[in-house]
Amino acid sequence: MAYSRELGDTAWDYLAPLPHTEKYIWMKPVEDHHCECVVLEGALGCSISNSDDPPGSYHTKDLFVAHETMANRWRFVGRLDDRFPMANAENVLPLDIELNVAKEPLVKEAVVFGVGRPVLGILAFRSGTAKNMDDQEFVSAIWPSIEEMNSHTSATAQVSPQMVIPVAADSTYPQTDKRTFIRRRVYEEFELEIEQAYTRLEQGLGL
Repeated sequence: MAYSRELGDTAWDYLAPLPHTEKYIWMKPVEDHHCECVVLEGALGCSISNSDDPPGSYHTKDLFVAHETMANRWRFVGRLDDRFPMANAENVLPLDIELNVAKEPLVKEAVVFGVGRPVLGILAFRSGTAKNMDDQEFVSAIWPSIEEMNSHTSATAQVSPQMVIPVAADSTYPQTDKRTFIRRRVYEEFELEIEQAYTRLEQGLGL
C-alpha cells in the first residue's frame, strides 16, 4: 500500500495498492463496511503464510474501509484484535468511531466503552476550546460527528446522546509514552461515570 497520489488529490488518509502488488492484495469483507487486508500467495517479500483461506495467504489483521467514491482506495481503521464484544455478541471496532469523533476541534480525546454491555457510549474529553461549554451545549455541538458515524454502523452499535459523557478539559487520563490512551485503565478511572450513564439510560433520564 502506498501514500503517493496525484496533485490535487485530497484523500490524504486513504492508501492505494502499488500497481505491481495490486493483484496480490485481497480486501476480505469482515463485517459492516470493514475489510481485512490479505496478502495472497506470490507476493514479493511475503515468505510466510498463516492461512489456507486461500492457500498460501497471509492475513494481516489490519482493517480498512473503502473510499465512498474513489476505487481501490482504503483508510486504515484498526486491527481485528482491537474489537471488543457487546452483550448482544456483536464485535465492535472502537478505533474508527474514536478517530472520527476526535477530529472535532472541540474534542481532545474520545474513548468508546461498552464491553459486554447492550449499548455503546463515548467518553468525550473536551479540548481547551470547549472548556467553558456546558454539558448539553458540548454534546449538541459534537453530535453531528457521532450521528454521521451511526449512519455507517448497525443499529446495536450506535451511540445515543444520553451515552455521550462530557469530560472536563483539564481532566487527565492514563496514557502511554506516545500519548495514546490506555483503554483498560481509562475504563477503571471513569468507572463511576460510565455506570452512572447506564443507570440514567435505564431510568430514561438525560444528561
